[in-house]
Amino acid sequence: MQTNGTLFTAVKGILSSLLISVAFLAQAQPDYQFSNPSLESGSALQAGAVYRFPNVKTGFDALVTISTVMPGITLTNIDRTIDGFQEAFQPQYTINASTNAYAEFTISFVSAGTNTVVAQPKMDASGLDIDGQLAKNGSKLYEFNRIDMGGGVVDFDLLGGELMISNQGTAFTATNSTGVLFGASVDTAAYEVMFTVMKNNVSSFTYRVGANNLTTANSTRYASMYFMRFAYQNSILAAPALKDFKGVKRNNTVDLNFTLTQINDVRSVVIEKASNPSAFGSVGIVWTSNEMNKSSFTFTDNNFSTTSYYRLKMVTVSGAVQYSNVLVIRAGEAVNNNFKVYPSVISSTATVSVSATKNQQATLQLIDLNGRMVSSQTMQLQQGSNNLSITKPGNITSGNYIAVIKVDDSLQSQKIMIN
Repeated sequence: MQTNGTLFTAVKGILSSLLISVAFLAQAQPDYQFSNPSLESGSALQAGAVYRFPNVKTGFDALVTISTVMPGITLTNIDRTIDGFQEAFQPQYTINASTNAYAEFTISFVSAGTNTVVAQPKMDASGLDIDGQLAKNGSKLYEFNRIDMGGGVVDFDLLGGELMISNQGTAFTATNSTGVLFGASVDTAAYEVMFTVMKNNVSSFTYRVGANNLTTANSTRYASMYFMRFAYQNSILAAPALKDFKGVKRNNTVDLNFTLTQINDVRSVVIEKASNPSAFGSVGIVWTSNEMNKSSFTFTDNNFSTTSYYRLKMVTVSGAVQYSNVLVIRAGEAVNNNFKVYPSVISSTATVSVSATKNQQATLQLIDLNGRMVSSQTMQLQQGSNNLSITKPGNITSGNYIAVIKVDDSLQSQKIMIN
Protein backbone atom coordinates (compact mmCIF):
# COMPACT_ATOMS: atom_id res chain seq x y z
CA MET A 1 0.00 0.00 0.00
CA GLN A 2 1.02 3.58 -0.58
CA THR A 3 2.22 5.63 2.37
CA ASN A 4 -0.07 8.45 3.42
CA GLY A 5 1.53 9.96 6.49
CA THR A 6 0.28 13.53 5.93
CA LEU A 7 -3.34 12.51 5.59
CA PHE A 8 -3.09 10.19 8.54
CA THR A 9 -1.60 12.87 10.76
CA ALA A 10 -4.37 15.30 9.84
CA VAL A 11 -7.21 12.98 10.78
CA LYS A 12 -5.51 10.99 13.50
CA GLY A 13 -6.64 13.17 16.37
CA ILE A 14 -10.24 13.25 15.12
CA LEU A 15 -10.89 9.67 14.04
CA SER A 16 -8.35 7.29 15.51
CA SER A 17 -10.00 6.88 18.91
CA LEU A 18 -13.35 6.27 17.23
CA LEU A 19 -12.62 4.16 14.16
CA ILE A 20 -9.57 2.25 15.29
CA SER A 21 -10.88 1.34 18.72
CA VAL A 22 -14.18 0.14 17.23
CA ALA A 23 -12.31 -1.99 14.68
CA PHE A 24 -10.14 -3.53 17.36
CA LEU A 25 -13.10 -4.33 19.57
CA ALA A 26 -14.79 -6.06 16.66
CA GLN A 27 -11.97 -8.48 15.86
CA ALA A 28 -9.83 -10.95 17.73
CA GLN A 29 -6.21 -10.10 18.41
CA PRO A 30 -3.48 -11.71 16.29
CA ASP A 31 -1.56 -14.78 17.42
CA TYR A 32 1.74 -12.84 17.29
CA GLN A 33 2.31 -9.12 17.83
CA PHE A 34 5.33 -7.41 16.25
CA SER A 35 6.42 -4.09 17.79
CA ASN A 36 9.41 -2.23 19.28
CA PRO A 37 12.20 -3.81 17.20
CA SER A 38 15.88 -3.30 18.02
CA LEU A 39 18.89 -3.82 15.77
CA GLU A 40 20.85 -6.88 16.95
CA SER A 41 23.56 -7.00 14.31
CA GLY A 42 24.53 -5.66 10.90
CA SER A 43 23.86 -2.29 9.30
CA ALA A 44 20.38 -0.88 9.73
CA LEU A 45 18.02 -1.52 6.80
CA GLN A 46 20.72 -3.32 4.82
CA ALA A 47 20.92 -6.94 3.75
CA GLY A 48 22.28 -9.04 6.61
CA ALA A 49 20.84 -6.86 9.38
CA VAL A 50 19.06 -8.74 12.19
CA TYR A 51 16.29 -7.16 14.26
CA ARG A 52 14.75 -8.53 17.45
CA PHE A 53 11.04 -8.08 18.04
CA PRO A 54 10.53 -8.81 21.74
CA ASN A 55 7.65 -10.75 23.25
CA VAL A 56 5.80 -11.42 20.01
CA LYS A 57 4.06 -14.12 22.01
CA THR A 58 4.44 -15.00 25.67
CA GLY A 59 7.90 -16.54 26.06
CA PHE A 60 9.00 -15.90 22.48
CA ASP A 61 10.84 -13.23 20.50
CA ALA A 62 11.15 -12.99 16.73
CA LEU A 63 14.44 -12.44 14.92
CA VAL A 64 13.90 -10.74 11.57
CA THR A 65 16.83 -10.94 9.17
CA ILE A 66 16.93 -8.83 6.02
CA SER A 67 17.89 -11.61 3.61
CA THR A 68 17.81 -9.76 0.29
CA VAL A 69 17.43 -6.21 -0.96
CA MET A 70 17.39 -6.07 -4.75
CA PRO A 71 18.81 -3.16 -6.75
CA GLY A 72 16.15 -0.51 -7.30
CA ILE A 73 14.44 -0.94 -3.94
CA THR A 74 15.44 0.75 -0.67
CA LEU A 75 14.21 -0.14 2.80
CA THR A 76 13.33 3.00 4.75
CA ASN A 77 11.70 1.58 7.89
CA ILE A 78 11.85 -1.94 9.31
CA ASP A 79 8.42 -1.55 10.90
CA ARG A 80 6.18 1.41 10.05
CA THR A 81 3.84 2.33 12.92
CA ILE A 82 2.41 5.73 11.95
CA ASP A 83 -0.54 3.94 10.35
CA GLY A 84 -1.73 0.46 9.54
CA PHE A 85 -1.59 -1.90 12.53
CA GLN A 86 1.03 -1.53 15.23
CA GLU A 87 0.92 -5.26 16.01
CA ALA A 88 1.58 -6.20 12.38
CA PHE A 89 5.02 -6.46 10.75
CA GLN A 90 5.09 -3.48 8.35
CA PRO A 91 8.34 -2.92 6.42
CA GLN A 92 8.44 0.31 4.42
CA TYR A 93 10.37 0.74 1.17
CA THR A 94 10.90 2.98 -1.84
CA ILE A 95 10.74 1.39 -5.29
CA ASN A 96 12.41 3.17 -8.20
CA ALA A 97 10.58 4.09 -11.38
CA SER A 98 10.40 1.39 -14.06
CA THR A 99 11.63 -1.24 -11.60
CA ASN A 100 10.48 -4.70 -10.56
CA ALA A 101 12.20 -5.54 -7.27
CA TYR A 102 11.71 -6.85 -3.76
CA ALA A 103 13.14 -7.12 -0.27
CA GLU A 104 13.01 -10.45 1.53
CA PHE A 105 13.01 -11.19 5.25
CA THR A 106 13.62 -14.38 7.22
CA ILE A 107 11.52 -14.50 10.37
CA SER A 108 12.64 -16.93 13.10
CA PHE A 109 10.95 -17.57 16.44
CA VAL A 110 13.24 -17.94 19.45
CA SER A 111 12.93 -18.32 23.20
CA ALA A 112 12.66 -14.87 24.77
CA GLY A 113 16.04 -13.19 25.23
CA THR A 114 17.95 -15.96 23.42
CA ASN A 115 18.81 -17.12 19.91
CA THR A 116 17.37 -20.61 20.48
CA VAL A 117 14.96 -21.34 17.65
CA VAL A 118 11.69 -22.93 18.74
CA ALA A 119 9.06 -24.37 16.40
CA GLN A 120 5.59 -22.87 16.76
CA PRO A 121 2.75 -25.42 16.65
CA LYS A 122 0.52 -23.29 14.40
CA MET A 123 1.37 -20.38 12.13
CA ASP A 124 -1.18 -18.19 10.33
CA ALA A 125 0.24 -15.20 8.43
CA SER A 126 -1.83 -12.82 6.31
CA GLY A 127 -0.57 -10.28 3.79
CA LEU A 128 -2.82 -7.21 3.88
CA ASP A 129 -3.67 -4.44 1.43
CA ILE A 130 -1.71 -5.72 -1.57
CA ASP A 131 -2.87 -3.05 -3.98
CA GLY A 132 -1.41 -0.80 -6.67
CA GLN A 133 -1.17 2.70 -8.05
CA LEU A 134 -2.46 4.33 -11.23
CA ALA A 135 -0.35 7.19 -12.57
CA LYS A 136 -1.78 10.17 -14.46
CA ASN A 137 -0.30 8.90 -17.71
CA GLY A 138 -2.10 5.57 -17.31
CA SER A 139 0.92 3.53 -16.23
CA LYS A 140 0.57 1.36 -13.13
CA LEU A 141 2.34 -0.11 -10.13
CA TYR A 142 1.53 -3.62 -8.89
CA GLU A 143 2.47 -4.74 -5.36
CA PHE A 144 3.21 -8.34 -4.43
CA ASN A 145 3.79 -10.39 -1.26
CA ARG A 146 5.30 -13.86 -1.01
CA ILE A 147 5.23 -16.15 2.04
CA ASP A 148 7.27 -19.35 2.17
CA MET A 149 6.72 -21.56 5.22
CA GLY A 150 8.05 -24.66 3.51
CA GLY A 151 4.55 -25.72 2.48
CA GLY A 152 1.17 -25.39 4.11
CA VAL A 153 -2.04 -24.11 2.56
CA VAL A 154 -3.17 -20.75 1.23
CA ASP A 155 -6.56 -19.08 1.54
CA PHE A 156 -8.00 -16.01 -0.16
CA ASP A 157 -11.16 -14.57 -1.68
CA LEU A 158 -11.58 -16.59 -4.86
CA LEU A 159 -13.89 -13.96 -6.37
CA GLY A 160 -12.05 -10.88 -5.10
CA GLY A 161 -10.75 -9.88 -8.52
CA GLU A 162 -7.78 -7.89 -7.18
CA LEU A 163 -5.09 -10.55 -6.66
CA MET A 164 -3.46 -13.37 -8.58
CA ILE A 165 -2.35 -16.18 -6.25
CA SER A 166 0.42 -18.47 -7.46
CA ASN A 167 2.42 -21.33 -5.99
CA GLN A 168 6.16 -21.75 -6.61
CA GLY A 169 7.57 -24.81 -4.86
CA THR A 170 6.68 -24.32 -1.20
CA ALA A 171 5.98 -20.57 -1.53
CA PHE A 172 2.72 -18.72 -2.16
CA THR A 173 2.71 -15.33 -3.93
CA ALA A 174 -0.11 -12.78 -4.07
CA THR A 175 0.28 -10.24 -6.88
CA ASN A 176 -2.02 -7.29 -7.44
CA SER A 177 -3.63 -7.55 -10.86
CA THR A 178 -5.49 -4.23 -11.19
CA GLY A 179 -2.79 -1.65 -10.47
CA VAL A 180 -5.11 0.67 -8.58
CA LEU A 181 -5.28 1.87 -4.98
CA PHE A 182 -7.76 -0.15 -2.91
CA GLY A 183 -9.08 1.91 0.00
CA ALA A 184 -7.40 4.74 1.86
CA SER A 185 -5.71 2.64 4.56
CA VAL A 186 -4.90 -0.89 5.69
CA ASP A 187 -8.04 -2.84 6.55
CA THR A 188 -8.36 -6.43 7.79
CA ALA A 189 -11.83 -6.50 6.22
CA ALA A 190 -10.51 -5.73 2.72
CA TYR A 191 -10.46 -9.42 1.80
CA GLU A 192 -10.09 -8.67 -1.91
CA VAL A 193 -6.47 -7.55 -1.35
CA MET A 194 -5.49 -10.09 1.33
CA PHE A 195 -4.26 -13.66 1.46
CA THR A 196 -3.36 -16.05 4.28
CA VAL A 197 -0.79 -18.84 4.49
CA MET A 198 -1.18 -21.50 7.19
CA LYS A 199 1.12 -24.28 8.36
CA ASN A 200 1.77 -26.28 11.50
CA ASN A 201 5.17 -26.69 13.19
CA VAL A 202 6.95 -23.60 11.87
CA SER A 203 10.21 -22.32 13.36
CA SER A 204 11.06 -19.83 10.60
CA PHE A 205 9.78 -18.65 7.24
CA THR A 206 10.50 -16.05 4.57
CA TYR A 207 8.44 -13.00 3.69
CA ARG A 208 9.04 -11.15 0.42
CA VAL A 209 7.58 -7.71 -0.32
CA GLY A 210 7.94 -5.61 -3.43
CA ALA A 211 6.34 -4.13 -6.49
CA ASN A 212 6.48 -4.00 -10.25
CA ASN A 213 6.60 -0.24 -10.81
CA LEU A 214 5.77 0.54 -14.43
CA THR A 215 5.30 4.24 -13.72
CA THR A 216 7.87 6.99 -14.35
CA ALA A 217 8.15 8.02 -10.68
CA ASN A 218 9.66 6.50 -7.56
CA SER A 219 7.06 5.33 -5.04
CA THR A 220 7.18 4.85 -1.28
CA ARG A 221 5.16 1.81 -0.17
CA TYR A 222 4.79 -0.42 2.83
CA ALA A 223 3.62 -3.96 3.41
CA SER A 224 1.61 -5.31 6.31
CA MET A 225 1.69 -8.89 7.58
CA TYR A 226 -0.89 -9.73 10.24
CA PHE A 227 -0.51 -12.96 12.19
CA MET A 228 -4.07 -14.20 12.08
CA ARG A 229 -6.33 -16.36 9.94
CA PHE A 230 -9.40 -14.74 8.37
CA ALA A 231 -12.73 -16.12 7.17
CA TYR A 232 -12.85 -15.23 3.47
CA GLN A 233 -16.35 -15.01 2.03
CA ASN A 234 -15.39 -16.88 -1.15
CA SER A 235 -12.66 -19.03 0.38
CA ILE A 236 -10.59 -21.11 -2.02
CA LEU A 237 -10.63 -23.80 0.69
CA ALA A 238 -14.38 -24.17 0.26
CA ALA A 239 -13.75 -25.72 -3.15
CA PRO A 240 -13.73 -29.54 -3.37
CA ALA A 241 -10.44 -30.87 -2.01
CA LEU A 242 -10.46 -34.22 -3.85
CA LYS A 243 -8.79 -34.41 -7.23
CA ASP A 244 -9.24 -38.12 -7.95
CA PHE A 245 -10.13 -41.40 -6.21
CA LYS A 246 -9.49 -44.89 -7.56
CA GLY A 247 -8.93 -48.45 -6.39
CA VAL A 248 -6.98 -51.50 -7.51
CA LYS A 249 -8.01 -55.03 -6.50
CA ARG A 250 -5.27 -57.60 -5.94
CA ASN A 251 -6.57 -61.00 -4.78
CA ASN A 252 -8.02 -60.35 -1.31
CA THR A 253 -6.75 -56.79 -0.91
CA VAL A 254 -7.77 -53.44 -2.35
CA ASP A 255 -5.41 -50.47 -2.73
CA LEU A 256 -7.32 -47.20 -2.57
CA ASN A 257 -5.46 -44.26 -4.10
CA PHE A 258 -6.58 -40.66 -3.79
CA THR A 259 -5.10 -37.29 -4.67
CA LEU A 260 -6.02 -33.99 -3.04
CA THR A 261 -5.84 -30.63 -4.74
CA GLN A 262 -2.66 -28.68 -4.09
CA ILE A 263 -4.57 -26.03 -2.16
CA ASN A 264 -6.69 -27.53 0.62
CA ASP A 265 -7.06 -27.55 4.39
CA VAL A 266 -7.89 -31.22 4.87
CA ARG A 267 -6.62 -32.46 8.22
CA SER A 268 -7.58 -36.13 7.89
CA VAL A 269 -9.28 -38.53 5.49
CA VAL A 270 -11.44 -41.30 6.94
CA ILE A 271 -11.81 -44.32 4.66
CA GLU A 272 -15.34 -45.69 4.86
CA LYS A 273 -16.54 -49.06 3.56
CA ALA A 274 -19.93 -50.73 3.15
CA SER A 275 -21.40 -53.93 1.77
CA ASN A 276 -24.32 -51.82 0.54
CA PRO A 277 -24.26 -48.08 -0.21
CA SER A 278 -26.48 -47.14 2.75
CA ALA A 279 -24.42 -48.45 5.68
CA PHE A 280 -20.87 -47.06 5.68
CA GLY A 281 -18.41 -47.57 8.51
CA SER A 282 -14.82 -46.46 9.09
CA VAL A 283 -12.02 -48.89 8.20
CA GLY A 284 -9.06 -46.53 8.51
CA ILE A 285 -7.78 -42.97 8.61
CA VAL A 286 -5.01 -41.03 6.85
CA TRP A 287 -3.66 -37.95 8.63
CA THR A 288 -2.92 -35.69 5.69
CA SER A 289 -1.97 -32.75 7.95
CA ASN A 290 1.21 -34.65 8.88
CA GLU A 291 2.25 -34.69 5.20
CA MET A 292 2.36 -30.98 4.33
CA ASN A 293 4.09 -31.38 0.95
CA LYS A 294 2.27 -34.54 -0.11
CA SER A 295 -0.93 -34.67 -2.14
CA SER A 296 -1.26 -38.36 -3.15
CA PHE A 297 -2.11 -41.05 -0.61
CA THR A 298 -2.76 -44.82 -0.52
CA PHE A 299 -4.76 -46.96 1.89
CA THR A 300 -4.85 -50.77 1.67
CA ASP A 301 -7.91 -52.75 2.74
CA ASN A 302 -6.65 -56.22 3.65
CA ASN A 303 -10.14 -57.58 4.36
CA PHE A 304 -11.73 -57.68 0.93
CA SER A 305 -13.84 -60.71 0.04
CA THR A 306 -17.19 -59.51 -1.33
CA THR A 307 -18.33 -56.61 -3.46
CA SER A 308 -17.67 -53.47 -1.43
CA TYR A 309 -18.46 -49.78 -1.60
CA TYR A 310 -15.80 -47.23 -0.57
CA ARG A 311 -15.91 -43.50 0.03
CA LEU A 312 -13.68 -40.86 1.62
CA LYS A 313 -14.73 -38.60 4.48
CA MET A 314 -12.46 -35.55 4.36
CA VAL A 315 -12.27 -33.49 7.56
CA THR A 316 -10.84 -29.96 7.39
CA VAL A 317 -8.90 -28.12 10.08
CA SER A 318 -12.11 -26.31 11.04
CA GLY A 319 -14.04 -29.57 11.41
CA ALA A 320 -16.04 -29.24 8.19
CA VAL A 321 -16.67 -32.50 6.31
CA GLN A 322 -16.60 -33.28 2.60
CA TYR A 323 -17.47 -36.69 1.10
CA SER A 324 -16.07 -38.22 -2.06
CA ASN A 325 -18.02 -40.10 -4.67
CA VAL A 326 -18.62 -43.80 -3.98
CA LEU A 327 -16.23 -46.31 -5.54
CA VAL A 328 -17.49 -49.86 -6.14
CA ILE A 329 -15.02 -52.76 -6.06
CA ARG A 330 -16.61 -56.01 -7.25
CA ALA A 331 -15.49 -59.44 -6.13
CA GLY A 332 -15.14 -62.63 -8.10
CA GLU A 333 -14.26 -61.12 -11.47
CA ALA A 334 -11.49 -62.81 -13.40
CA VAL A 335 -8.67 -60.78 -14.86
CA ASN A 336 -9.85 -61.44 -18.40
CA ASN A 337 -13.23 -59.80 -17.64
CA ASN A 338 -11.48 -56.64 -18.56
CA PHE A 339 -13.97 -53.81 -18.90
CA LYS A 340 -17.16 -52.75 -17.16
CA VAL A 341 -18.89 -49.46 -16.42
CA TYR A 342 -21.38 -49.35 -13.57
CA PRO A 343 -23.96 -48.24 -13.13
CA SER A 344 -24.69 -48.42 -16.84
CA VAL A 345 -27.15 -45.55 -16.45
CA ILE A 346 -25.02 -42.55 -15.45
CA SER A 347 -26.43 -39.43 -13.81
CA SER A 348 -23.27 -37.87 -12.39
CA THR A 349 -20.49 -40.36 -11.59
CA ALA A 350 -19.69 -43.97 -12.42
CA THR A 351 -17.00 -46.56 -11.82
CA VAL A 352 -14.89 -47.97 -14.63
CA SER A 353 -13.51 -51.44 -13.93
CA VAL A 354 -10.64 -52.59 -16.12
CA SER A 355 -7.78 -55.03 -15.64
CA ALA A 356 -4.16 -54.49 -16.64
CA THR A 357 -1.21 -56.86 -16.84
CA LYS A 358 1.21 -54.02 -16.07
CA ASN A 359 1.29 -50.35 -15.11
CA GLN A 360 0.17 -48.50 -18.23
CA GLN A 361 -2.16 -45.91 -19.75
CA ALA A 362 -5.58 -46.52 -21.23
CA THR A 363 -7.87 -44.29 -23.27
CA LEU A 364 -11.59 -44.12 -22.48
CA GLN A 365 -13.87 -42.72 -25.18
CA LEU A 366 -17.59 -42.08 -25.48
CA ILE A 367 -19.07 -42.67 -28.94
CA ASP A 368 -22.59 -41.58 -29.87
CA LEU A 369 -24.88 -43.76 -31.98
CA ASN A 370 -23.82 -41.87 -35.11
CA GLY A 371 -20.24 -43.01 -34.57
CA ARG A 372 -18.91 -39.64 -33.42
CA MET A 373 -16.47 -39.44 -30.52
CA VAL A 374 -17.89 -36.96 -28.00
CA SER A 375 -15.44 -37.45 -25.13
CA SER A 376 -11.96 -38.85 -24.59
CA GLN A 377 -9.76 -39.11 -21.51
CA THR A 378 -6.52 -40.83 -20.53
CA MET A 379 -6.49 -43.11 -17.49
CA GLN A 380 -3.45 -44.37 -15.60
CA LEU A 381 -3.78 -48.08 -14.81
CA GLN A 382 -1.89 -50.18 -12.29
CA GLN A 383 -1.21 -53.89 -12.59
CA GLY A 384 -4.30 -55.78 -11.43
CA SER A 385 -8.01 -54.97 -11.39
CA ASN A 386 -8.47 -51.21 -11.56
CA ASN A 387 -11.61 -49.41 -10.43
CA LEU A 388 -11.62 -45.73 -11.33
CA SER A 389 -14.22 -43.07 -10.68
CA ILE A 390 -15.31 -40.94 -13.61
CA THR A 391 -17.58 -37.90 -13.79
CA LYS A 392 -20.11 -37.27 -16.54
CA PRO A 393 -18.63 -34.71 -18.96
CA GLY A 394 -20.39 -31.37 -18.75
CA ASN A 395 -20.96 -31.09 -22.51
CA ILE A 396 -22.69 -34.47 -22.92
CA THR A 397 -26.43 -34.53 -23.64
CA SER A 398 -28.72 -37.28 -22.38
CA GLY A 399 -28.95 -40.40 -24.52
CA ASN A 400 -27.36 -43.73 -25.41
CA TYR A 401 -23.63 -44.03 -25.96
CA ILE A 402 -20.91 -46.62 -26.40
CA ALA A 403 -18.07 -46.52 -23.85
CA VAL A 404 -14.87 -47.75 -25.50
CA ILE A 405 -11.59 -48.42 -23.73
CA LYS A 406 -8.28 -48.91 -25.49
CA VAL A 407 -5.49 -50.73 -23.65
CA ASP A 408 -2.42 -51.31 -25.83
CA ASP A 409 -3.93 -52.57 -29.10
CA SER A 410 -7.05 -54.02 -27.47
CA LEU A 411 -10.47 -52.35 -27.74
CA GLN A 412 -13.44 -53.23 -25.54
CA SER A 413 -16.83 -51.56 -25.36
CA GLN A 414 -20.07 -51.36 -23.38
CA LYS A 415 -23.37 -49.66 -24.07
CA ILE A 416 -24.32 -47.03 -21.48
CA MET A 417 -27.03 -44.43 -20.96
CA ILE A 418 -26.43 -40.89 -19.73
CA ASN A 419 -29.23 -39.00 -18.00
